[in-house]
Amino acid sequence: MSLSSIKQLHKEFNPTFCIQPHITVSLLLLYTIISGIFGYLLGVEIFSQETIPGVLLFEILLLRLGVLTLYAMANLFFLYLMIGWFRKSFVQVPVLLSYYLIFTTGVFILTILMFLIVWAFHSVFSLNESPLLIVFGISLVIIFTLLNLYPGYLFYLAIRHRPIDTFWPIILYVIGIHLITFIMLRLWNAVDLILIWNLGTST
Repeated sequence: MSLSSIKQLHKEFNPTFCIQPHITVSLLLLYTIISGIFGYLLGVEIFSQETIPGVLLFEILLLRLGVLTLYAMANLFFLYLMIGWFRKSFVQVPVLLSYYLIFTTGVFILTILMFLIVWAFHSVFSLNESPLLIVFGISLVIIFTLLNLYPGYLFYLAIRHRPIDTFWPIILYVIGIHLITFIMLRLWNAVDLILIWNLGTST
C-alpha cells in the first residue's frame, strides 16, 4: 500500500476499506506478542532486583500478554460502539481492524526501535538504572499515547460528516478511553502484586 493511499484513508473515513480478517487478526496478535515479550524481558533484565524463576517468568509473561490483548480488544469494542452510536450505522469490524493494522504496523516498528535503543544504552553504554528507567518510561508513555490517540482520530473521521457538534462526542470518547486505560493499568499492577507475592513466598 502506497503512502498516498494511506494518507487518503486518513483524510476521509472509508467504510469499504477492508483487509482480510485472518491477516489483520494474525498480525495484530503477532505485534502484541512480540512487543509484549520484548518489553517484558527487557524490563526484567534491566530493572529486576531478584532472580525470577523460569516458570514464574513464563506465567507472569502470559498474564502481561493477556492484559495487553484485553486492552486492545476493549479499545476496539469501545470504538465500534461509539462510531455506531454517533454515526447512526455500525461500521464492520474488519474495517476497523484494517485501519488498526496500518497504524499499529508503524507503532510496532517504533516500539521495537525504542526498546532496542534502551537495550543499547544498557549493553553498550552501561548506563545505570535511573537514566534507563527514564528512557524506558518515556518509551512506554509515547507508545500508549499513540495507541490512545489514534482511535480518537479514527472516531472523529467516522462521525465528522454527521450534522452534529463533534466536541462532546470526542470528550465522551476521551473519558471512555482513559477509563479503559485506567482499568488496564490496575490489572497491570495486579500482575506486579502477584509477582511480588510469589517472590516473597519463595524466599
